[in-house]
Amino acid sequence: MKLRSRACIFLFAVLAAPFASSQTEKITRIVVPYTAGGGVDSLARALTRSLQSSLGNAVIVENKPGAGGNIAMDYVAAAPADGNTLVLATNNLTINPVLYQTVKFSAEKSFSPVSLMAESPVLFVTKVGSPLKDMKDVVAFAKANPGKLSYASCGNGNIHHFAGELFKSMAKASIVHIPYKGCSSAVTDVVSGQVDLGVISLTAVGPFISSNRVKALAVTSGQRSKLLPDIPTVAEATGLSNYALIGWYAMLAPAKTPRAVVERLNAAIERALTDKEVMANLTTAQLEPIGGSPERLAKFIQEDDARVRAVAKEGGIKGD
Repeated sequence: MKLRSRACIFLFAVLAAPFASSQTEKITRIVVPYTAGGGVDSLARALTRSLQSSLGNAVIVENKPGAGGNIAMDYVAAAPADGNTLVLATNNLTINPVLYQTVKFSAEKSFSPVSLMAESPVLFVTKVGSPLKDMKDVVAFAKANPGKLSYASCGNGNIHHFAGELFKSMAKASIVHIPYKGCSSAVTDVVSGQVDLGVISLTAVGPFISSNRVKALAVTSGQRSKLLPDIPTVAEATGLSNYALIGWYAMLAPAKTPRAVVERLNAAIERALTDKEVMANLTTAQLEPIGGSPERLAKFIQEDDARVRAVAKEGGIKGD
């Protein structure tokens, strides 16, 4: 009987071991606020191999689209603060709480900043052959002809809209905003001259610049883009020295994630941003790596939040 009992115990232990291992195996989830196949999703998936190597555990991407990214942000904000659930956030982190009263998360209070990962250049463009040769022409014409110029954005309340409204406010220029349901239709109407200007991400307008169907006038970032080194910043082109607003991607963990965990994640992402495969994916997606400490991201979010709130108030921007 004793032998039989010991045999049963041994057999149970052998059979249970793989199950127990699968239950305790650590998995890091990168939650993406959008559907699979888009730019944010592609960036997240490009990181997984490098992060797995650095962290020593499985890293998976989990898509939670809906409500302009709010579903994913709320999900991660409420997740355990153990570093196993992260979110790849974009400008909607600071924009959505300003536009929608129903947003539950706070840009500064609901998350632990991990790393500011990449920048997506946004450009002022016009059709080839336009009489608007540069941004000084845009300002001069807009001031001399209030309401006669128009600019297209990829939608109401997105980074392109905010970049356009910040420019209008700082330049004191009267330009009509025309929001489109996506970047492709906005670019099409800039090419055809249906609208005078476009404020559009490089990911959408890049091929049209390369094929000489659209002329890039300026980038909205504070420094020239490494992807377009010959294109001046809005500040350079107009003298509006404090103008800067970029499309960005950042990794966040739930608030109160232990400092040691945040630092470990940050170090893994820093290594990933120098990985040749990740760099190639970023270049293909027209993104520029940034990186830096959690403190750098915290300061960036604070500044971006303040800027977005000021632009929304000045331009009367509200969610659809």
